[in-house]
Amino acid sequence: MIDPSGGPRLWRRLILVTGCPRSGTSWLTAVMGEAKETAYMRYEPLMVRRHPPSPFGEKLLDWRRSNRWYRGWQNSGPSRVDVAAAIRGHLEWLCQHYFDGPVDTLTIKDPRVNYLEFLIHALKPDLVVTIRRHPLGVVNSYDKDNLYHLWDVNGEWQQFIKDLTMVMPDLVDGASIVSWPAEKVAFMAHVSYQLLEAILSSTPHRTIDYELLCLEPERQFGELYRWLGWRWDRSVWDKIMPFVAPKSIEDNYSFRNLEKRSVERAYAWRRELAPHIWRRVQQLFERLGFDYPFPGSSLPALTAHEISAARRVYFQRRVAYLRQLGIRGITNR
Repeated sequence: MIDPSGGPRLWRRLILVTGCPRSGTSWLTAVMGEAKETAYMRYEPLMVRRHPPSPFGEKLLDWRRSNRWYRGWQNSGPSRVDVAAAIRGHLEWLCQHYFDGPVDTLTIKDPRVNYLEFLIHALKPDLVVTIRRHPLGVVNSYDKDNLYHLWDVNGEWQQFIKDLTMVMPDLVDGASIVSWPAEKVAFMAHVSYQLLEAILSSTPHRTIDYELLCLEPERQFGELYRWLGWRWDRSVWDKIMPFVAPKSIEDNYSFRNLEKRSVERAYAWRRELAPHIWRRVQQLFERLGFDYPFPGSSLPALTAHEISAARRVYFQRRVAYLRQLGIRGITNR
C-alpha cells in the first residue's frame, strides 16, 4: 500500500486548477491535458465515486459529508493531519492506477475554492491555475441543466451561511438579503473569487479570465502554456482546436461536455438567461457594491434578438423541467 506520510511523490510537479463550480475548470484542464508534458486526470480526485475504489475513499467521503462549506486548514481540528494524509494517499493511488507509476507533471482540478486552503496544505501543489467566470455565466449553467435542484443549492447555502462569518464576516449582512437560488449561486461565486485572492497570496499561481479565454483562445492558451514551461506551436494549437471550435456539438450536449464553440460561449447567457433573472442578480450586486459588468452598464444593452432568444430558451427550459421533474423542477428559481 502507498505510504501517504509525505515521502517521495509519484509526480515531480503538481498543477492544481481551481475556480468555482461551472466556471470552466473542466474545459480548461482538458485543454491543458492535451500537452504532452503532463499527465491529466479528468475528474477531480475528491469525486471519489467517479474513480476506481481506493483504500482511502471512505475516509474522504466521510470528510466531504461533514456539515461544512469552508474546509479551512486551521479550523479543521486534530483530524486534519489524517485527512491530509488520506488525500495524498488517494491521489498517489489514482496516479498509480491511471498512469502505472511516477509521472513528471500531474495536472488535477477541483472547482471548489472552499476546499482550496486544505488542498494546498495537503498536496503542496507547485502551481495553481485559477479561472474566473462572470457570475451570470455560472448562473446560466445552473439554469440550463437544473443544477439548482440536482445539486441542492438551498442546502449548500445553509452550510455556506454558517461558515461565512469565519470566511468573510463583512459579507454576512449582505447575504441576509439573498433569497432566490440564482442569487445564491451568483453570491457564492463572488465569495469564491474573493477567497481565491486571499488564499493564493503566497502561492505561485495564474488567474485566467473565462470570457477572455473564450474570445482569444489561441493567444490566452498560448500564454498559459508558455507560463507553464510547455511547448506551444501550431501543432499544439491544432490539437486543442476541437475543444474551442468543434464542428458540431448539438447532438451530444451535456453539462459535462468539454467541446465548446468558445467565442459563442463567452457571453452566451445574454441570449439564454431570462432578463428578469440577470436583472435581479444585477440589482443585488449593485446594492452590495460588487463590481461586475452588466448589460446597459459596462456591457452593451441586450438587442431585441437576444431578448427574444432568451425568453424562448427560458420557456423551453421550464417545459423540459416540468416534463422531467414536475412542478418542483420549475419553482426553485
